[in-house]
Amino acid sequence: MRKNNPGIFTVSSDYLKWQLDGYNSAAHKDLIEEFVFSALETACKNGLMIILDSYMRTGEIYERFMDISNRY
Repeated sequence: MRKNNPGIFTVSSDYLKWQLDGYNSAAHKDLIEEFVFSALETACKNGLMIILDSYMRTGEIYERFMDISNRY
């Protein structure tokens, strides 16, 4: 898919976890979630196609993702 669609941005919670030295799921879950939402919103604002690779653990999180995508 990437070869046929250059400029795709992948929003990955796993990638963001790897970027945080000393990541601890209990302590940093909410922080990583905010990073994911920020990256998604920035990519959408700039008209990028997105692959979202993030676990939506609650309906509230799903709705927040949908809100961002629907705004753009």
